[in-house]
Amino acid sequence: VGYGDTTQFTVSADAGYHIASVSGCGGTPYENAAKKKKKVKAAAISEFVYTTGQITGACTVTASFAEST
Repeated sequence: VGYGDTTQFTVSADAGYHIASVSGCGGTPYENAAKKKKKVKAAAISEFVYTTGQITGACTVTASFAEST
């Protein structure tokens, strides 16, 4: 990744799991909608494309997963 460029990661969950959150490197964080809205049923998102902010130094993208029920 060049200095000041952004990059994308495809985050994929294993079968039986879904993405709970993805964050880091100045990108827009992803959080499961069910955490924010009480009336919305949790969507079992198993794949998500995460775009970082402009990269100007070392950084880490972190994803967490939860078991789908």
